[in-house]
Amino acid sequence: MDICCCRLVNCIKPGSAKKINKSTMAFKCMENINVFLEAAKDLGVPPQETFQTVDLWERQNLNSVVICLQSLGRKVSDGINSAWDHVLKKWFPNIFTYKPSFILKNTTVP
Repeated sequence: MDICCCRLVNCIKPGSAKKINKSTMAFKCMENINVFLEAAKDLGVPPQETFQTVDLWERQNLNSVVICLQSLGRKVSDGINSAWDHVLKKWFPNIFTYKPSFILKNTTVP
């Protein structure tokens, strides 16, 4: 699980988890979890929506782990939506000035 978390943040933003420990020793796995948490914070997850390393490692408070993953998902989604809005504005400069019915009838994607 710890390596998956590091790979996840690297998929979102390459290089976020610079050092991923491949060892199965407990302290190395917990270092991976800490790397994930730091990367999640760098990606915009608020500290109050993160979890403690032992929550995941010892499976003590998985609810807080889920909250962190959901928050990370929202941040990624916000970034995708912002990028998509930018693309739409570039392709269709007046897209946000028309009514939705007009857009559906008169717009084709290039």
